[in-house]
Amino acid sequence: MQKLLTKVRHEKIKNELAIHGSMGNPVTFGSEVQLMHVESKSFLCGSNICSQNTKIGYQCTLSQWFSKRMIFKIIPKLKSRNEGEYIQYRDMIIFENIENTSYLSFSYDQEV
Repeated sequence: MQKLLTKVRHEKIKNELAIHGSMGNPVTFGSEVQLMHVESKSFLCGSNICSQNTKIGYQCTLSQWFSKRMIFKIIPKLKSRNEGEYIQYRDMIIFENIENTSYLSFSYDQEV
């Protein structure tokens, strides 16, 4: 049990170093990212519960244990943007879950 706890601590430290090392880097279309909930330090996970015709995910969960469902690819909503280009202010983006090819949906009419 002690070895397991030590490995978990080392894994958390490596993850935090990786997160801090990537901060400030420009994000481009086609990048694979994880979305972190700031307060809990948990990552957003896509689920298999989604609309069958448009593959929009209806339910997401938070988790601190790694899963492929945590990885989202940033794709442009408009065809005028290409993979590898920098994401700019007011660009329309879509987060595609790489595990189940479903999409996150955001609403413009809700205040943030």
